[in-house]
Amino acid sequence: GTALGMSPRANAAPDPTTPWSGSALLDQVAQRPSFIPSHVIAKIDNTALPTRLIAIDKTALPAGSTINAATGAITTPLGVTVTGIAGVTKNLAVFANAGQFAVSGSNLTINTSLIAQPAVGVTDSYVVTANNLGGGTTLITISVSHGSVKIDSIVVSAGGADVTPPTTTAAPSISVAAGNTTASVTQTINETGTGYYLVLAAAAAAPTVAAVKAGTSFAMTAATPVVVSLTGLTASTAYKYYFVAKDTANNDQVAVSAGLAITTTADVTPPATPATLTLTGNAGALAGFTNTTALTLAVAAVTDPSGVSWFVSESSSAPAAGDGGWSSTQPTSFTLSAGDGAKSVYVYVKDNVGNVQATGKTAAIALDTALPTIAARAGWGAGAASGATIAGRSVTFNDTAGGTAKTVAVTASSGSIANLVAGAFGAATTFDFVAPANNSAAAISVTITYSVTDKSGNVSSTTDTVSVAAAVPATPTGMLIVWPNMSWNAVAGAVSYTVENVTTGEPNIYTGAATSFNAGLAGVGSGDTLSITATNAFGITSAAATYVAP
Repeated sequence: GTALGMSPRANAAPDPTTPWSGSALLDQVAQRPSFIPSHVIAKIDNTALPTRLIAIDKTALPAGSTINAATGAITTPLGVTVTGIAGVTKNLAVFANAGQFAVSGSNLTINTSLIAQPAVGVTDSYVVTANNLGGGTTLITISVSHGSVKIDSIVVSAGGADVTPPTTTAAPSISVAAGNTTASVTQTINETGTGYYLVLAAAAAAPTVAAVKAGTSFAMTAATPVVVSLTGLTASTAYKYYFVAKDTANNDQVAVSAGLAITTTADVTPPATPATLTLTGNAGALAGFTNTTALTLAVAAVTDPSGVSWFVSESSSAPAAGDGGWSSTQPTSFTLSAGDGAKSVYVYVKDNVGNVQATGKTAAIALDTALPTIAARAGWGAGAASGATIAGRSVTFNDTAGGTAKTVAVTASSGSIANLVAGAFGAATTFDFVAPANNSAAAISVTITYSVTDKSGNVSSTTDTVSVAAAVPATPTGMLIVWPNMSWNAVAGAVSYTVENVTTGEPNIYTGAATSFNAGLAGVGSGDTLSITATNAFGITSAAATYVAP
C-alpha cells in the first residue's frame, strides 16, 4: 500500500510545484482520490511540517511486511533473529541512524516519516546491516525516491560471514579501591562477545593473545561498558592490565591492548577487630570464673588480603608490630598470670604489612583458687529418737569471692534432709533432719555431710555424726479385767508382755506373747495395782502401764 501525507487538495489538477508531484502514481492519487487502486493506501498527515507525502508500493515489499496506516512505518520480516544493527549506509556512505531503522527479534522497522526526501530524479539506497543471533549478518536494502518520500523497494539478503574482530570502542579506565588490594577496570567493545583479561607485574613482558585468553573471561554486550573487579592485589605494587575480546562469530582481536598501568596504594588500615572472644576455665566452673590459670580461648576469625597474625596478653596496651609473641596461628588457649582476682584478656590482630589494631578484643574472667569454708555447727546433743524430726538445723558456708555458691548440699547417710533453704555465702543454710526408724537393739550413728561448690568449681565438704536411739515399744494400753481374765491392746513390735502385782510385790505374775491371762488364778484381788510392759525382739522393754483391778 501507499501511505500519503498531504494538504487536502481533492479533485485539484496536478501542480508540478507541489512537494508530492513528479510521479504518475502520485498524480493519480492526488487527482482522483475517489479511485484508489488495490495496491495503494492514502493517508493525510496533518502533523508534518511542512505536510508531506509518504508513498509505499506494497507490491515492492517482502512477503509478510505490514504497514502502520497511522504512521506509515513498515515492519519487514527478516527470516532470522537479529541482535542489533551493526551499521547503516546511504549511497555507500556511513549513515547516522537516528531512529529511521530499528530491529526487534526477527523484524526490521522502517520509520518512513523520519527518512529525508531525495532530490527530484534521485533514488537513495539505504543498506542496513543487522547482526544475526549466533553470528553472521543480514543485509536489508531500502530504495527511496522523490515524491515526497517514496519507498520503491525493500530487499532482504543474507550478509557474508562475520570475519571482523570486535573493536574496543572506549579505552579502559582504571580505579583503585580504598582497600589497596583491589581495583576495577571499565571497558567497552562495539559488538556482543567475550572479554578476557590478565594482570601481570608491571615489569613482566607483554602477553600474547592466547595468554590473555587463558586468563579470566567475562561476557560483553555491544556498546555496553563492563566493570571488571580485580582482587588479591598487593598494596604498593605496580601492575599492568591486558585485554582482548572476541565476538560471537569467534573473531579474536589480533593484538592485545596496551598494558593499562595499575599501581596500588600503601595499606595503612589494620584488620577488623574479632567479633567475639570467649574464655573458658576448668570444667565445673560457671561462665566468667575459673580456678585454673590454663584457659581455653575461642576468638572469631579475622581475615586480611595480606594475611594476619595474633597476639594475646593481659595488657590493654597494643603490642608493636615487631614485638615477640605474634603468631600466624589463630589462638585457642592462654595462661593467666598467677594471683586470684579479676583478669582481662586481650586479643590483638595485625596484618602482614604491619598494621596493628589499636584496641584488641577483650574478655574478663575471675580467677579463684581458694576453697570455700564451712563454719562450725551447733551440736546435736543426745541425738535423735528413732524416726523423729529435728527441725531448724543450720550451716553457714563462706567464700572469699562472696556472692552465692554454685551449689550447696546437705545429705544424711540414713534418714533424710527436708526443707533445705540455701543461703548466700556468709548466711545460714537451714534444713530439717528426719531420723530413720531404729529397730535395732542399740543406738545407731547417722552421718550428715555438708558440701559447697563455689562459682569457680572449688569444692569443700565436712560431716557431723548424729546418734539415733533404738526404737522403744509403746506403753501398753486398753487394760481391762472381766473376772477372772485380764486383757490389753497389742503393741506394735512387741513379742512378749510382763505383768506384775505391785500391791503384793509379786513379779511376773504373767509373762507371754498373749495379750490376756487369767488374773484370778494369778492371785489378783480386787484393788490390787498391776503394771504391764511390752518387750520387742531386741529385748527393749517399754515403759510400764498401771491398772487397778476392780
